[in-house]
Amino acid sequence: MIIRITKEDFALIPFTFFWLLIFFPKPIQLFLLATYFLTLVLYYGISISNDLFFELQAIYLGIYGVSIIFNCFAEPHETLRIIAAINTWLVNCISLGVYSTFKKNVSVNSEKLSKTCLFNLAVLIVLAVLFLTYPGIKNLSIMGHAIYGGDWLNGDYSERFLGFFDYSNMVVFAVLFFYSVSFKTISNSFILTTLLTTGAAIAIYVSHSRSGLILFLVIVILQIVTVKEKVFEFIKKNKMLIVGITAILVLIFGILNFQTLQNWVNGMIQIRSGSSGMRVQIYRLSIQRMLDRNPIIGMGIKDMLGNSGFPYGSHSTYIGAFYKTGLVGGTIYTISIVWVFVQVLRANNANNTDFISKVSILSILILMIFEDIDGTNWAEVIFYILMSQIVGR
Repeated sequence: MIIRITKEDFALIPFTFFWLLIFFPKPIQLFLLATYFLTLVLYYGISISNDLFFELQAIYLGIYGVSIIFNCFAEPHETLRIIAAINTWLVNCISLGVYSTFKKNVSVNSEKLSKTCLFNLAVLIVLAVLFLTYPGIKNLSIMGHAIYGGDWLNGDYSERFLGFFDYSNMVVFAVLFFYSVSFKTISNSFILTTLLTTGAAIAIYVSHSRSGLILFLVIVILQIVTVKEKVFEFIKKNKMLIVGITAILVLIFGILNFQTLQNWVNGMIQIRSGSSGMRVQIYRLSIQRMLDRNPIIGMGIKDMLGNSGFPYGSHSTYIGAFYKTGLVGGTIYTISIVWVFVQVLRANNANNTDFISKVSILSILILMIFEDIDGTNWAEVIFYILMSQIVGR
């Protein structure tokens, strides 16, 4: 029996096989993503987007490539850091090529994409809930990928939900990627929407990302505002259910007492508070190093920052762009992102789902201030696919 895959189905492979892709090591991920892009070109042909984002990003990648080559010879670097820089550059190129192909030639089956994203997010939510409620699952590891990770900051130890990703911040990116797209499938069900929203919030909470929690809260508030009629209608039809749930919550709060709740809220506010100082130090030292050594085209290669365990230019996509490509490349990259931000704001809203998709894309662009989207190979490719469906709509 021969399995035939249509080109429309093939275009969604990064989403369809998402939970398989993340377990592969970075070199294999790179090979698979490169193969995916080349096959995409065979299906749809070579296409060059004529928008400003593509043009500026292409110039940025040219500067980035030159910076890597120049800095390889300018001073010694660890071989692994050089390989990491080349890997990141190649993934950036693949992502931009995929963005252009999707924007120009690919007609996405939105229903299939929505169902696939719903499945991916549901799996992540189940893992997060198990992590929160079943301690035994913390020992689970698949192909070297753990469900949780621990770290020390200023003498404080914390356990963070990884969801089998390389880093906990990828949990937030995954939620923002899949959350809004999922709503096309469940938008008519208030209960399913509530469950999905609650589950997504839990996944971000156990990842201990403060910026992710804030951004997701903004998305939820805007979502409630846009569908307030459905919320009011549900409350009217299910008054007894709402009263029952409220009574249970009041009982729980009474048992826990106010002080316990206050301690929980304070803990939420102070989650990994030590990371703020660490981030500021990385940002400051990265910019300072770039300005001192190569302010024009940057450092190209993200060497390790002393004994911190983190590379220069990390924990911020934008700081990383300036570190890698200097004032010239960093400025070009920032302008390209500002252009996308404006285009997303201007995009038409056919329905409430489109509006939430726009807010999610904008939230990802804001999250990139505090996190690396290119910290792993799959994230940027998926984001550029989603972004191509909104920019210029």
